[in-house]
Amino acid sequence: MVQLASNHDHFQCPCHNSRFEINGKRIGPQNPSPRDMDRLEVEIREEEEEEEEVWVRFERFKSGISQKQLVSQS
Repeated sequence: MVQLASNHDHFQCPCHNSRFEINGKRIGPQNPSPRDMDRLEVEIREEEEEEEEVWVRFERFKSGISQKQLVSQS
């Protein structure tokens, strides 16, 4: 799982040591990831009593290839 680095200036994948800028772009020419981080659709919904919820349309893409290929979604 890609996580925010402890210094909060980039994302880090612990499995393959891929690094990504905060905007999802790959960092460095030696980056083992073949593509930038995949974007997910996000929606802010206002619920009752002025509460807001963040809804994310989860989509999983095949890893290790340069083109986005959808595997599953929910």
